[in-house]
Amino acid sequence: MSTIPPNVWPIPLVDDALFIDNSTQEKIMTCKRAGGYYVCHKREGNKPKTALEFGKIMHKALEVRYRDGSHYLDATLAAKMIEAVNVGFANWSPDPDDFRNYGMAVAAIKKYTDTYPLEDFDVFAFPNGAKFVELPFAQPLGTIAINAKLWVRNPDQSIVERHVDTITVVQKGKIDLVVQREGRLYGLDHKTTSIMGPQYFSEFELASQIHCYSWAINKLTGTLPSGYIINALGIRKPTKTGNSLEFIRSTIPIHPSLVAEWELDAMHIVSDFIEMARAGYLPKETKWCVGKYGACEFKPVCGLEPEFRSMSLYSNEYRPVTWDPLKE
Repeated sequence: MSTIPPNVWPIPLVDDALFIDNSTQEKIMTCKRAGGYYVCHKREGNKPKTALEFGKIMHKALEVRYRDGSHYLDATLAAKMIEAVNVGFANWSPDPDDFRNYGMAVAAIKKYTDTYPLEDFDVFAFPNGAKFVELPFAQPLGTIAINAKLWVRNPDQSIVERHVDTITVVQKGKIDLVVQREGRLYGLDHKTTSIMGPQYFSEFELASQIHCYSWAINKLTGTLPSGYIINALGIRKPTKTGNSLEFIRSTIPIHPSLVAEWELDAMHIVSDFIEMARAGYLPKETKWCVGKYGACEFKPVCGLEPEFRSMSLYSNEYRPVTWDPLKE
C-alpha cells in the first residue's frame, strides 16, 4: 500500500455510509490523531496483544455456555467450554512468561462453572428461536451534511477526493448477551480483567459502550433494557497470598434519557472528527500519550517530525486494521 501525505485523512465510506463501532469512537474521543491513524490510515500496532487474545478465548468459551446451554450447566456443557479453550490455544501461543496461559484459562473456566452452575435468567430468544448471543449489529445512527469535497477511502482501499453530499453514520458492534429476568430485559457484557477493585464497576455507569449497546438492543428487540449486567472475570497473576481468580457481577441501571444523550454525543463526536479530517489536521491529545495501560501505540509516530511520520506508520511496526465486529 502506498503511503498517504500527512495532511490527508481519508474517511472510509461504503456508498456514503460510515460504519463505526464504539471502540473506534472511544479512540477518537481519546485522541483525534491516534483515531485518524486507526480510522483513516487503517493502521494499528503490530505487537501482540496478550490480554485481548486471552479475552477472545474466554469469550468463545462463554459463548458456548449461553448459546448451547440453559439454566443449569451440566458436565457435557462444561466439557464443551474447555474444548473452546483448547481450540483457542491451538491457534494462539502467549508469551511463555505471561500468566494468561492455557492453564490459567482452564482454571478460570472451571471456577466459573463452579461459581455459576445455575443462572437466574433466561437467554433472550427471537421468534425464530435464535438466541441473542454474540450478535453483531449495524443500525443507522444519523446523517451528517457535508456538501463539499472530501478525501474518501473506498472499500477496495483506493483513495479519491470527491464531492460528498451527506454521510450516513451506521453504528456497528457485537453484543455478548441479552437476557430476561423476572419479565425484564437486560444486556450482559463479559469483561476479562486483571484490574478489579472497589472502583472497577463505577467506570461503566456512564460508559458509552453500555448506552450504545442498550440503544442497539432497543433497535433489535423493540425494548430498551432495564439494566446492563457487567459479568466481570478478574484473572490476575497468581501470588502466594492473593486470589488470582475473582468473579463478580454488577448491574448498571439504564435510563432512557442517557441513551438518548448517547445518540447526540456519538453524532457530535463523529461529525467533529470528519470536519477536522476534511480540514486536513487532527490534533493529538498529549495527556493520553501514556495512560494507565501504558503508552499509546502511535506515540513513536507522533514523536517524529511530520515529514517522517508516514514512513513510520507504514513500517513493519504497524499493520493494516482488519478487525470488524460484523465479520468476527
